[in-house]
Order: sequence, then structure tokens, then C-alpha cells
Amino acid sequence: MTKALVVTHRDPVLPAVLQALAGSDLVAATAPSAESARQRAGRGRPDLLVLDLCTLPAAEHPALKTLVAELHGVALLAVVGAEQPRRLRMAIELQCDALLLDPFDLDTAAAALERVIRRRAAPPRESDPLEGLSTFLKGLAHEILNPLFPITAFLQILQRDPALPGELRERYDKMLDGTRRIEKTVRDLECFARVRKPQRSLLDLGEFLRDAAARWREQEPALDVTVEAPAATPRMLADREQLGVAFHHLVAFAAGGERLAPVELSLRANATRLDLVILGHVAVKLPPRPADALLPYHDSQGAGRPGTLELAAAWGILRSHRATLDVEAAAADAVRFTVSFPIAPLPRDRAAG
Repeated sequence: MTKALVVTHRDPVLPAVLQALAGSDLVAATAPSAESARQRAGRGRPDLLVLDLCTLPAAEHPALKTLVAELHGVALLAVVGAEQPRRLRMAIELQCDALLLDPFDLDTAAAALERVIRRRAAPPRESDPLEGLSTFLKGLAHEILNPLFPITAFLQILQRDPALPGELRERYDKMLDGTRRIEKTVRDLECFARVRKPQRSLLDLGEFLRDAAARWREQEPALDVTVEAPAATPRMLADREQLGVAFHHLVAFAAGGERLAPVELSLRANATRLDLVILGHVAVKLPPRPADALLPYHDSQGAGRPGTLELAAAWGILRSHRATLDVEAAAADAVRFTVSFPIAPLPRDRAAG
């Protein structure tokens, strides 16, 4: 559960919008000034601080900077109008995690909110032998995202100019697509470096896959996913959020770069294992040793970029659940992942038998 503190004069519209977008994953409280926000933070530190710079008066800005400094480490989301360059500059100086030029552009707002929650929800593992590398990767991601943030913001502002010639608009569109691709890759790198300790609970894998597939069909771009699974499967201990991330990475890869190819999920249960086959009907260029596709930065798509960073993250999550993962080209135009989970009998299951 993410606790958000919204500093705004737009009470209660903006908190209601954020709450509706995040659903039960977010609890939003409102403060009309930096001082009242400081008092609320004293009673309970928030996970997310939202500054509605569109409505807060300029006299509040010094106090807002102090508030951000006092809440160092808290995720920061700023709402700024495209016609407010001074407030935009302030948001950049505060090094916000995300920026909204229009909080009522629901698609953009939802993506920014999800990105901030996802970024802050997974602290790095303790006592990890690769902790030094993890710290380096997070620092590298931070250094890339800092200059990328104002570039993206200014490109969005330029796109809103009604007098912009069509040729320039097309160039700005391509530039914005490029910055977003860079941001996605760096965010994936950051997620890869910030794997949190699993929070495990009992899980029916068949039911979990059906629920996940329903969400994937509704996302943008939508994934064409079908699930064949028993009505009930032996329960296993698993981290729902981590497994959701791992399976999404595998399904998205199996659907191809444009995510248009159909993907079939088939789950089988036996006495000791749960076997899941993910079959994508798309041509994929795998390395001579297919398992190398699970290594970070292997360019399996021939696109000159780390196309399997997501697969490496998925493999790490599945390995932490004691699962095995195999990948192969099922045909010239198909790729297949096989995931196998061990089933450890639970005390209540033995008693029931």
C-alpha cells in the first residue's frame, strides 16, 4: 500500500483523480500548504509526495523546497502547466521522479503514477553479494534520467504549440518516442537492480494466470493472451507482485516487439510440480545457446539494444521461487518458454489428505 501526500489548492479533485487511477494500491491525504504537509508528514512519513504547482501560490515555493529536502528519499510527482515555465523549472530543480503537464490526461497520469510507485516499491536487497553492482546500476540510471526528464518535458510543451509546422511536429514526435524508449530501458535497468525481498503468500497459479491475462488484455498495447489451466491447482508459496512482473516480461517477449502476436499459456499440474508453457507465435532470433537469451544485455532481437534485460529479471524472479526456465524456438515462427515450479506439500494439504 502506497501512502501519498498531495499538496494542492485543487481540493479534493486532484487526490480523487490519483486515487481513482491507482485504486487500492494508493491512500491519498491532502494538505493545502507546505506547513500543513510538514505536520502530516510528522505523524507518518508518506511514500509519495505530490506537488500541485499549478495551484500553489509562488509564496509557498521556498517552503515546498524545504519540505522536499526534509522528505529526502520520498518519491516526488509534480503537476505543472505547460504555460508555467518558472514552475516547470522549479520542478526540474527539485529532481522530480515524474511530471504531469495535465493531471486530467488520465493515460499519462496513470503511467506516471504507476512508474513512481513501481520505482519506490522495491528497495534493494540487503547482504547481496552483488550489492555494489546494484548500487552502480541505480546511480547510472539516475544520471541518465536526470537530463532526460527536462528534454521530455520541453518536447511535450513544443508539441502543444498550435502554430507548429507539420514537419517540425513529426520530428518532435520521433524525438519524444526516442526519449521514451530510452526511459523505458533505463527504468527496466533500475527495476532489475532494485529487486526486493519476496513477500510470499499462498497462491493458486491457475487462478493467478487467468487474472493476470485479463489485465494484460486491457492494457495498452493489449496482449492477445489465452490461458488453459485447471480450475484449481495445488497452492504454492509465491510473491504475487514479483511473479506478475516475471510472467508479463515472458509474455510480452513471446508476443514480439509490437506485442501483436497471440500467446498461449498452458498450465499442467502433477504430484510434485506445476509446469507452465508460454507459446508465442512470432519469429524470434535466439542465440546459438538459447539459454543465453536470459543473460542481461544479450541482443537477441538484433536491434542493437539490451532486448533481454526483462528476460534476465524474469529469470532471477523465477529462480528465487526455485523454478526452472527454458527457452527455445518451437518453430520458425514460434518461441516457447517452459517454467516448472516445485510443489511442497503444505501441512493443511497433508491433513486434508
